[in-house]
Amino acid sequence: IWRKYIVFSILASALPFSCFAFAGKHIDTALSAILNGTTPIFVVALAHYFLPGETLTLRRFFGVFLGCLGFLLILVPTLLDREVGADTWGILAVGLAALSYALSMVYARRAFTHKASLSDPASQMLVSCILMFTIASLFVPTPDFTALSAKTWLAILGLSVFGTVLASLVYFRIIRRHGATVLSMATLLLPPLGSIWGYLFLGETLSITTFIGA
Repeated sequence: IWRKYIVFSILASALPFSCFAFAGKHIDTALSAILNGTTPIFVVALAHYFLPGETLTLRRFFGVFLGCLGFLLILVPTLLDREVGADTWGILAVGLAALSYALSMVYARRAFTHKASLSDPASQMLVSCILMFTIASLFVPTPDFTALSAKTWLAILGLSVFGTVLASLVYFRIIRRHGATVLSMATLLLPPLGSIWGYLFLGETLSITTFIGA
């Protein structure tokens, strides 16, 4: 069963978190949140082939089609200068993260069919912690933890409790009761919320093409 947790942890945590860390250096938070909102597009397409009962209806197909157009509308302007710049790689990294999230949702729906328990989110977080610690040890210099401010520690605590622990508990509850497609709809909250927080706290703005693509 640990093989399942390893695969799930890579798809749900290690790979997307690494992609977001890379993308955060090259694109705005708002844009990252908007692109992360493409997760349902991938879920709907994958669920049609791998999850009985979550077939691709005409309505869902139209939604996937519009989502793909929006993604291209955001990506293509970064290629008009005929150079693949850092912003292009940032956009592609978030796209890969969204695909990874989608794969994890479909995989979780198929792999974790037993009775719900705290062992699933606990095991997933344990494996994810080991994977991310290994990746960070290889590619990131060891930080001076004593130099971190109280504000930084509060941010880490908030992300850990609300963005990881509670989110994992809700994740497994929804995936068992309602399926991958319904779970993925939660990511549709990210574009508006990410744009608002980026504007309020980071002074970020959206271009016309990004706004339309969103």
